[in-house]
Amino acid sequence: MLTGRSANGSRNSMMLAGWLFADLALALMVLLLGSATDLPVQALPSPTASASRSPVPSATPFRPLGTEQKPFTFVVQSNGQALLNRDPAEAGRVRAAIQQHLAAATKAGRRVAFVLTFGTSESPGTGVSLARIGNDLLREAVPAAMTGAAVRDFWQATGQEGAAEGALSFELYFFVSQ
Repeated sequence: MLTGRSANGSRNSMMLAGWLFADLALALMVLLLGSATDLPVQALPSPTASASRSPVPSATPFRPLGTEQKPFTFVVQSNGQALLNRDPAEAGRVRAAIQQHLAAATKAGRRVAFVLTFGTSESPGTGVSLARIGNDLLREAVPAAMTGAAVRDFWQATGQEGAAEGALSFELYFFVSQ
């Protein structure tokens, strides 16, 4: 007996039901997103001063507005092998050179947002290790300026842009503040 349905007819109605469900779900999502409102932000209660302690005066908080677009760049030539061997004399010489380069740039309390340091070597592993040591020395040389700064260690191939083995190239991006 024929019921008026073919095998393809029942499959078509199932696909139609699937598309209808997807369209309804999409319409419901659009309605929910369109009717959503922003929730009011509640203010946090201000801390109360305790009677046992007197408030400590603080300096004006540092409020960065962004970072400078042009980096402050300098290069320090080092004995890369001596730095990798943790020679204190070479580390002290490089630290002093970093302080000399940054003396004027950090004089007015400027803070560094992030640093890209390139260690020059023939091999990437050695170059990144040199850059890491350079960033450690940078933090020691100007700790106040480097508070909270992000640092990244990179390799620079020997001879690239005239760089010699052991050279540490620093790119510092300072905060622009009020």
